[in-house]
Amino acid sequence: MSKIIYVTGGARSGKSAYAQEVAEQYTDVAYIATAEAGDSEMQERILLHQQSRPQTWATIEASANLPEAYKQTKHEFYLLDCMTVYISNKICAAVPDEDAEIIDMAVQNKVEQQVLAELADITQTIRSHDLTALFVTNEVGMGLVPAYPMGRMFRDVVGRANKYMAAAADEAWLIVSGIPMKLK
Repeated sequence: MSKIIYVTGGARSGKSAYAQEVAEQYTDVAYIATAEAGDSEMQERILLHQQSRPQTWATIEASANLPEAYKQTKHEFYLLDCMTVYISNKICAAVPDEDAEIIDMAVQNKVEQQVLAELADITQTIRSHDLTALFVTNEVGMGLVPAYPMGRMFRDVVGRANKYMAAAADEAWLIVSGIPMKLK
């Protein structure tokens, strides 16, 4: 029987640690990594994530085509960390640096529809192939409204993607200061 687990919370709240604890209950785990090592800080963050998880887990790099990560192999458990970074990759690919201060709503809508279509594809794959999958994402709706256009686009697209995945999930968890709270 398929199962989707949704884990959200603020930055440094313990989402990844909680997700890894859940994943460690399974034998055959595929860790879906979405980050790109664009600078030394991100390289260090990626290295820390790699060191924190068991070496027996398969790693699937999926910074640009997330649906393929769920179709290429069959594992017992899939851990996506993190959906927020993946969406950031999509936004950065769609909005050239010179346009970052002027976000065309048509571009935002296109990215949002692409992300939601990919999530629908992924959830359909999970359901039809009887997979268990956990999605880690950042809660972006409880803070200040970003002062710059690309930040607002990010918050809006991630917020709607989070809403979609929370509704699709069989279990939903909010992590606050390292404490998991079951939402559903």
